[in-house]
Amino acid sequence: MRFAFPLFAVLALLAGCQSTNPGVPDTQDDVPVPQGFHRAPDNEDTKSYWEQQESFRLYRVTYDGEAKAGETTAYYQREMPHNGWTVETAAPDATGGGSMLSYIKKSERCKIWIKQKLDNETTRVTVEIGYSK
Repeated sequence: MRFAFPLFAVLALLAGCQSTNPGVPDTQDDVPVPQGFHRAPDNEDTKSYWEQQESFRLYRVTYDGEAKAGETTAYYQREMPHNGWTVETAAPDATGGGSMLSYIKKSERCKIWIKQKLDNETTRVTVEIGYSK
């Protein structure tokens, strides 16, 4: 019985290392995800959240995929307007190898950060939706 508490503590710690926040949907119907991208495990840099309000939602999810940041930026610039979003800003990442895109739709703002990872083969995309007014 004296081993029960340490075993429980280890199991609880491992359970906290789940790859994603199970209450957060992997995608949103009006925000496309490039083919070959998958949801990144949740950690300090990729914390996800989701809350639906009456006129807007709060949402954040990060994806990783084997693609170049420039191709991924072009994908979002092409696909977001098809999903009802209007471009607000499009800026290159100050450190190079990526960009930040911002779109508006009704009372929501969708920001998309695109960053080439150090391996130069993988790109990280973070999508965040919030209130725009």
